[in-house]
Amino acid sequence: MDILRLLAYNHWANGSLTKQIEKLPPTFFLQNFGGSFGSIQATLTHVFESDWIWLTRFQGSPTDNIPTWSFADAHTLIDRWNTIQHDMQMVVRKLIAESKESISFKTRAGHPLVMPLSEIITHISHHGSYHRGQVANMIRMAGEKPVGTDYFLFSIQNK
Repeated sequence: MDILRLLAYNHWANGSLTKQIEKLPPTFFLQNFGGSFGSIQATLTHVFESDWIWLTRFQGSPTDNIPTWSFADAHTLIDRWNTIQHDMQMVVRKLIAESKESISFKTRAGHPLVMPLSEIITHISHHGSYHRGQVANMIRMAGEKPVGTDYFLFSIQNK
């Protein structure tokens, strides 16, 4: 699979879900539904942070000092996250153009690691899908029907 297409899918799926979240009452964003991160805010902040870490690694920068983000509203988080996802697509395009097949980085525990770019992009997409599923469940718990973010929907819409 083309890793740029997988990144595009991930951005599309995140965008589909976040467009719905922006239309929900603001209280839903902060409400504690239980589960891994409890709220839509905390879950999306986690995925945002993960995407920021990967983008930073792709840019060759250390991730020793990860900022602490706090988003009081969905719009602010989504705006910033869209920028990170767009930048990630641009940086990955550049890495592919440079024939860079692997990325060297340190884990959060400080251990050096080298991973193929294709495996990292696959991880980013799967990680996003996992947490989008959690958010979809929170939306259901709030009495709403979540939007579909399956890959086949992306594929149909983005031939």
